[in-house]
Amino acid sequence: MGFRRRLGDAGGRSGLFAPVSAARCAAASRRALGRRFMLDILVLAITVGFFAGAIAYVHACDRL
Repeated sequence: MGFRRRLGDAGGRSGLFAPVSAARCAAASRRALGRRFMLDILVLAITVGFFAGAIAYVHACDRL
């Protein structure tokens, strides 16, 4: 019971499947997880920056 991928792009018939090694799938999964983690950190940093800017803006307007 291994992972499978379509052979449509590899010149085979579109209904055929070929096994993909578990190591190859695991490596792709780790890369995707790393990208997702980096995107999460980027979104959190933007959110914190937005709220910090909003608070600074409110304090600046309050002084006027």
